[in-house]
Amino acid sequence: MDDNTDFDIKSLIGNIFSHLESGNISDLLMPKNNEDFSDVYSLACDYYDKGLIEQAENIFRSLCLYDFSNVDYLLGLAAVKQVQKQYQKAINLYSLAINLDENNASIYLYAGQCYLYTGEKESAISSFNHCLSLACNDNEREQAIHYISMLEGGLCVWKIG
Repeated sequence: MDDNTDFDIKSLIGNIFSHLESGNISDLLMPKNNEDFSDVYSLACDYYDKGLIEQAENIFRSLCLYDFSNVDYLLGLAAVKQVQKQYQKAINLYSLAINLDENNASIYLYAGQCYLYTGEKESAISSFNHCLSLACNDNEREQAIHYISMLEGGLCVWKIG
């Protein structure tokens, strides 16, 4: 980790604790200044991609505490929960992300995968269909169609790969 990223993480954590200590919860949930934590976010994504899930979770959780209205931070934490097989927590986070960006097809695809793992077939199909109704990319479309055909065909799939 380079010095700039280390400084960004310390700055983020300092801001979080500053809000908590001062009791400015509304400021914590809706920050007034738009500090750029893109390096910290990139580090969390890098940890996630390398399979360093605990480290990624810690950073995504801190980012969410700092700016709970940032969809990317929520999606990062939701993805961590999905990888950790904490599907209901992931579904809850994806639901929050949908409230912030209801036109993001990816969110519905990922939520559908979690519903699939929890055995909630109808919710999974609904999520995959909603993904298809939005402007999804070819990969998302292909995956959603595949999951729907498996679920409607009666196949029980517990491993998504």
